[in-house]
Amino acid sequence: MRKLASRKDSRIIDLLIEYGPEGYGTYALLVEYLKERRSFRSINDIRRIAFEIHANEEILRAVIEDFGLFEIVDGTIINKAVERKMTATEPENSDQPALPADCGRPDSMPEEIPKPTVAITETEPRTSSAKRRARRKRLRDHLKVG
Repeated sequence: MRKLASRKDSRIIDLLIEYGPEGYGTYALLVEYLKERRSFRSINDIRRIAFEIHANEEILRAVIEDFGLFEIVDGTIINKAVERKMTATEPENSDQPALPADCGRPDSMPEEIPKPTVAITETEPRTSSAKRRARRKRLRDHLKVG
């Protein structure tokens, strides 16, 4: 998880007093959401954001507006710590979550995929159809008895 405001921060203490762990969880999820998204960050998208992070819409609005943890600039929800990280490491586009650096992008893949050293052969099914039918019949007979 990314670094969040400390539990000892007075704003977080106020949040915990008012909403308990649900409020802190909403805060943490919103920080993650803002880190991953470049769009749907408008204060008008609170309902969508609440749905996506599985949070109570009223608590989400309070977390954004009442505790000084976020700013609203031109209708956009801003968290300065998230913004600093995004401008340093993230691409400018996308509704999609950002990919980690080691996610297996084509530029990190080897030039040639090695061939398997053991021959792969087709094998017969482990259970023949006659055996499967017999097993089903035994099961049906067992269920009739009980």
